[in-house]
Parts: sequence; structure tokens; C-alpha cells
Amino acid sequence: MAEAEHLLQLRALLTPQVVEKVEKPAKVEEGPDWTNRYCVVDASSPSTPLGSLRPPLRAEVAEALQRAKFDPLFPIQAAVIPLLAKCAESARDPDSAYCCDVCVAAPTGQGKTLAYAVPIVQALLDRLRPAVRALVLLPTRDLAMQVFRVFESLRRALPSGSTPLRLQLAVGAKALAQERRLLLEAPDILVCTPGRLAEHFLGRDACLDFSKLRWFVVDEADRLLTQTYHRWLEILDRATSGAGTARPQKLLFSATMTWDPRKLAALKLLRPLYFFSSRSGQHATPAQLRQHWVRCPAASKPLAVLHLLEHVLETVPDGEAPKVIVFCQSVNTAHRLSRLLQICCALRKVPFEEEAEEEPKTEDEMVQADPDSAAAAPTAPTAPTAPDVTVAEFSSTLQQAERNQLLKRFRRGQVTCLVCSDVVARGIDIPEVHAVVNYSAPSHIQTYIHRVGRTARAGKVGHTFTFVTSGDMARFETMLRESADCWDRISKFPIPKEAIDCHERWWTPALRQLQRCLDLETKGKVSSTRPLRLEDLNQVAENLEETEKAKKKKTESKEREKGIMKKQKEKEKKSGIKKQQKSKERENSQDKEKGKKRDKVKEKEKSQEVKRKKDGKREKETSKKAKGETREVQKESEEVGGKKTRLEQTTEPESLLDFLRGCGSG
Repeated sequence: MAEAEHLLQLRALLTPQVVEKVEKPAKVEEGPDWTNRYCVVDASSPSTPLGSLRPPLRAEVAEALQRAKFDPLFPIQAAVIPLLAKCAESARDPDSAYCCDVCVAAPTGQGKTLAYAVPIVQALLDRLRPAVRALVLLPTRDLAMQVFRVFESLRRALPSGSTPLRLQLAVGAKALAQERRLLLEAPDILVCTPGRLAEHFLGRDACLDFSKLRWFVVDEADRLLTQTYHRWLEILDRATSGAGTARPQKLLFSATMTWDPRKLAALKLLRPLYFFSSRSGQHATPAQLRQHWVRCPAASKPLAVLHLLEHVLETVPDGEAPKVIVFCQSVNTAHRLSRLLQICCALRKVPFEEEAEEEPKTEDEMVQADPDSAAAAPTAPTAPTAPDVTVAEFSSTLQQAERNQLLKRFRRGQVTCLVCSDVVARGIDIPEVHAVVNYSAPSHIQTYIHRVGRTARAGKVGHTFTFVTSGDMARFETMLRESADCWDRISKFPIPKEAIDCHERWWTPALRQLQRCLDLETKGKVSSTRPLRLEDLNQVAENLEETEKAKKKKTESKEREKGIMKKQKEKEKKSGIKKQQKSKERENSQDKEKGKKRDKVKEKEKSQEVKRKKDGKREKETSKKAKGETREVQKESEEVGGKKTRLEQTTEPESLLDFLRGCGSG
């Protein structure tokens, strides 16, 4: 009787006419209302024992869940598992009310993976021949490996004699050819990432056959809908549109389901049924999550993280290993912060001598407390306030094997604080995380929901602390108001001023060690992916001493060079003055010689002029004398001529010779 009543309730959920509409967030654009049919599941409702589930699960599945310690079920699991089980039974009847697609938007840590894994495994227990019947798509390799482990735990927990289900993981952890050989064995359930799916289905050596596909699961649907460049939507259309291919049921799961009609329309959903965690349909957080915001200057954030680590260590119950996750905006910030925290924690174990009193630092030097800003200088005294914890970095710079090993150590409590980027913000299930620290306030509510969802999982109480500067507060409030309950449940967490004082004597030297450590990483002397060890810190200290000695020698050599250069310049200056004097003397002597030469030339010219004048005068006198003599000769000749004339007139002229002779004698 109770089972019949429960079936009637499920049918009522699938009947749009009897569902009361609730307030929904504003649509991105006009389009079909994809949330006509919905069911609100309160995440704070009590858990449901397996024995109370209606309709009940098959005995072997219930036994497997108990062996895997999945009893009792969370509210979203208790609501979705029976529905999907009935959908699997009615898969061959297209007119059935249970022939529909399902979209689940539930808070993080509520076991959404198990909500679709259980009904799929239960339905496949009746299969006769292996074939790919369930395709589970996830955006990242880490998430895919986690979901694969859930299916594997269920398969192993099945009692002996059950149908041996085949599982296959395709995420690029193995060579493409090796994965292709395994896929040719026709697994029942395939868990993969979009890129690897495209290589195996659209590649030259395609090996996937989806003719028997019954379930297409899109986990973290909002994230995958932004990765359509992998062509997984095209693969879905081609895999489900072949002749004689039954339409698979599409299952969408996410803590931050999208409301964009364009993205939902691309999925071509059939009569979708929604599961919401709030009546408004907005994103919600677990009821056990205690949310706090911390007003902190950017330069004091690392000190605030140290204070929060101390606070968590004090509040964790005895016998439990404290676990804290610190989310940073970038891989570089995560690396610098993890190194700085490792140095501060190691300084507590290594007794460094106090340094001599230093000159007071300027305000610019004090700004270097934030790992995003540069900082550099030598060995530091012990940091008495650093908590005794183990800090490790988890980011995309690590290899997959290193990330898996680090997560194992963190789950076991061997690592206290995990400083990471958003690579673990989505879906990664780490049990009993006591606190999550947002080193910087996220820009989107979806990022905030997934980050804080790493704690307060599986009904456990968790805390989250978000660092907010004065300029970010208005934007932070606006972002939280986009959710169903975040702004109403968050409170301010006070931090004492002395806990974030950047003027502590040990703080600036610690920052200098950070810079030297980063320099050693650049030179390859310290591993950038391995957590900083005590011997690394000693190496940093020795390197700092060597650097200081090298700097001192370099300074002394520079001073010597400056002195030598100064002396050379003075010598050159003196020699230059002497050269100038000599050149001036040489020029003066040359001028004197030239003057003497000019004087000699002038004297010579003058003497020559005087000589010319004398010669001219002498020539004039000579010419004048010659002219006088010529005149006298002419006069005498004239006189002689007159005498001759007279003689000719008186007597017969003698011969001219006789006449001249006579004139001569006379």
C-alpha cells in the first residue's frame, strides 16, 4: 500500500498540471520555460535509511550500498534514486510519464554522484551482453577519476553471483592506443572527459558504438556547457540519431545549474524534470556551512591565513586531523603563498639567530607581505606565531600522479593545509575538511558555491572564510545576494590587529627568504613542485649568506674600481692640463716662430723695396745722365754740323774723314 502511495506521488511530480509554480530567476532571453516540472528537495531534511526507501532497491544493490557504507541516503539521493529506477523500468515505453530527462541542482556534498550511479548499476544487473549503455561525461580528469571510483566501489561491493559489470575510464591517463584496446572490449559504463571522448568517437580510428546507449550523464553540466568546443554535443546528436537507436535518457547534475535557454536548448531535453534545493531555484549552500567574511588589507593576507590556521587547530576536536583548503585566484599566487606558509612553519622548527637591529623600513618595503608582490632579503629569526602544520600546493603545475598522491596524503591527514587554485573547486570529494579560505573574493557566485562546497560535506559542519578588502565589499555583497541564502547566513569574523601586523621583526626576513627560495627554484637548485623541507630552508639560509658575501665582495670591488677610476680620472685630468699647457706653449712658440718668419719676410720685403727704390733712383739718375750726355752729344753734333755747314759754305768740303779728323784735332 505504501509503495502504491509513493508511486502516485512520483506520478504527481511528473504531471505539470498539478505542480504549483514557484518564483524563478530572470531568464537570459526569451525562450521555453525549462523548469515547468520541478521538485523542491530541502537539503536540511533528515537522511533516509535504505530500508525506508520506496520503492525499495534490489537486495544485491542495497547490500552493496551497506558494504560501501552509503547508508543512510541524503535527501537528494532519496528523491532521485527511486525516480531514476522507475525511469529505467519504463525506458521502452515512450508514452510513459517516466520517459523524461532529469536535471538535478543540489548543494555540494549531497552525494549527487551516487544519485545516478545506483539506479544505473541496478538496471545493468539484468543486461545480457556487454555494450556501452551508460556514458558519464565530466569536465576534468580529477572529477572523472573520482566518479569512476564511486562506480568501482559499487561494483566491488556487489555480492558474488551478480552480473560482472565492466567499467572503463578514458581521461588520457593511458596511451590512446591502450585505451582503444580496452574500449573494444565493450564496457557497460564509460566515464570520460570531453577531449578523450572526441578522440575515440570522431578520430580516425573510432572505436565507440553508442547504438545501445541508455544513459547520457552530464556531471557538472554548467561547466561542460561552456566546453562545447570539444564537440561533445555533436557526438551526442550523432550517437542518438541513428536508425534503430533508442533515445538515451539525459541526466544533468550540478550545484550551479545554468538557466540559459540557449544552452539548455542545445541539449534537446525531453520533458525535463528539475530537482531544486530552494523554492526560488537559486543556488544554495549546505545547511551545516558556517560562512564568514574577513576584512583584511592585501599586504596582511598571509598573516591572516596563519591566524586562521591557528584558529582551526584550536577548534578541531581531539583525535581529528585538521584539514584546511586555501583557494587562490591564480597558480602563481598559490605557489608563492604555499612557499611563504612553508617557510613560516619551518622557521618555528629551525632556531635562527636574531639579526642586528636594522634601520626602519619604508612603507614601500612593507607592502611586500602579499605573495603577489616582490620581496627579497636574508635569513630570518624564528616566527613564534607560525602554526605547526604541513602545507602543500595543489595546482595544475603538478603531474597527475603527484596530484593523486597529494590528495591521498591530505585525506589521511598527513597534510594540514592545501593551497590551491580552482583546480579542486569543483566536485572533488575530500571528507572532513574543517575550513575553506578564499584568499581573494571570487568574481562569480558559481565559483563561490563550488569553493565553499569543499567543506560541510556529508552532513558535517564546516567553516568558510573569505578575505575582502574595503573596495571589494559592495561587489561581494551583490554577488552573494544572487544565491538563495549566502548573504543572509554570512557573518564577519574579527581578526586581532596584532595578528596581521606586517612590522613584526621576523616577517620581513621571512619574505626575503621567500624571494631567495623562488630564485633558487628558477636556477633549479630547489624543486618548485616539492614541499619545502628543512634542508631546503637551510640551503636557502646558506644561499642567503653566500649571496650577502658575494654582494659585499661585489660592493667592495665596485668601490675599488671606483677609486681606481677616480685616480685615473684625476691623473688624466692632470695630464690633460699639462697637455693643454704644453699645447699652448707649443702654439705660442709656433706663433712666435711664425711672427719671426713674418718679420723676416717683412724685413726682406722692406729691404727689397728699399733696394728697388735705390735701383730705381740709380736707374733714373743713370737714364737722366745718359739723356744729358745724349743731349750734349746731340748738341755737340749740332755744333759740329753748324761748323761744317759754315765751312761748306766757305770752301770746298774735304772728305768727311778729313773733316772729322780736322774737327778732332781742333
